[in-house]
Formats: sequence, structure tokens, C-alpha cells
Amino acid sequence: MKLNNKLLRILQEKESYCKNMELYANYNTLPITKLHCFQILYIIHKFIYHKKLLPKFFIITLLRIYKIHDYDTRNKNNLHLSTVMVLGQ
Repeated sequence: MKLNNKLLRILQEKESYCKNMELYANYNTLPITKLHCFQILYIIHKFIYHKKLLPKFFIITLLRIYKIHDYDTRNKNNLHLSTVMVLGQ
């Protein structure tokens, strides 16, 4: 993250006291951590509203995580991230 910010400062010829969000705003992008969250939410949005636009791999994986059990609980329909998906195994 620091290296990325430093690179943006060099490319834009800004001083070290320049705010990071200003650097990203000039390129109309997000910091890496926010970009990662945005991409995950984008995939989940497609899964909920536009399943046909997703590759089958995502649909199968998200269905497996989305439907963790069949018995009734308050959190039955919540999205449950498993350690398998987080670790990418």
C-alpha cells in the first residue's frame, strides 16, 4: 500500500504531505483494499441479481457458501464466508 501511494505521488509529482485520497481521485480509482472490497461486493451483487452474467464456477461456489444449512435459523440466508473461500483453496 505504501509503495503504491509512493508511486502515485511520483507519477503526479505531488509532495509527501498530499492526502492519499486525492492521489486516487486524480486517477479515478480506489486504494487497493477498497478496490478488493468493491470487487467482492460486485460479484455478490451479480450473484443475487444477475446470476446469468457470472461464470458457473462463481455460482457453484457462492451457492455452496450461501446455503450453509437447511434448517431454520435467523442467519440461514446470510452469506457465510468459509475459510476455504478466504484462503482460496
